[in-house]
Amino acid sequence: MPMKNPSKIFNLMRTENLAIASFAGLAVLVAAIGGAVIFYGDQAKAAISKVSSGGEGSAALVKVAVKTADPSADIFRLRAAPMQGWTEVSLTTGEGQDQLIYVANDGGQMIVGNVIDVAAKKSLTFEAVNKARVELVAKAPADARITFKAPDERRVLYAFTDTDCDACKVMHDAIGTLNSAGVTVHYLPFPRGDLGGKGFGELSTALCSKEPTKTFTAAIAGDIEVTPECAQKVLDGYRLGTRLAVEGVPTLVLDDGRQLPGFPDAAKVLAEMGLAVPASVTGS
Repeated sequence: MPMKNPSKIFNLMRTENLAIASFAGLAVLVAAIGGAVIFYGDQAKAAISKVSSGGEGSAALVKVAVKTADPSADIFRLRAAPMQGWTEVSLTTGEGQDQLIYVANDGGQMIVGNVIDVAAKKSLTFEAVNKARVELVAKAPADARITFKAPDERRVLYAFTDTDCDACKVMHDAIGTLNSAGVTVHYLPFPRGDLGGKGFGELSTALCSKEPTKTFTAAIAGDIEVTPECAQKVLDGYRLGTRLAVEGVPTLVLDDGRQLPGFPDAAKVLAEMGLAVPASVTGS
């Protein structure tokens, strides 16, 4: 029997109903979607059997399992999972968001949830997701982001932002403090609301400018003439944010891959990065 709303299966971080199972000495926290582990119906078993008879190996079985659950899923990486006999699958859902799931090597079972290493007391899933997230944002081309470089760089911070956003203006006011603390900030365009709106045009203008940082600062202050020649770069930034489930701006991605919504203040963000506001800024 086909699954209902298959694309909803891969909503890894938003599932509230959880169950516990055990695999190879690890405690596994998994999403309870009709049970702790998803078992496929006759249609999936038939597909898996067909591939198995062709001798294509576990990678083919895993791909069939994923495509059976969500035909629109785009798999972009397979690698061995922390549990023996399972594969870690990185994919983009039909809704355009990146997800990480686990599929048994025989294709018969799937885990949508977190693998917890009990001895180390950490989530191996979050660790893998964070690594993939920071790798993805770091690949954004230099000319598709606006960089405020720290004179003495110690850490790097990525921020999905818009010019037409009060919280983004608060963050931009703190750029000097972040830079002074050794944090280089890379702005990634993520216009709110209408993709043809005010923020979209201003972000496009800043990215096309010979002096992107100055133009962005002027745009934040509302002092800019819009020339949207770089619309594609803004669209690319928006799609990147969508892949990472960005819903509002600013959204921060730390250089360890953690994703934080909003911008509380510079001191709290620096504390998350193991840094402090420098004395030259506090005056102490």
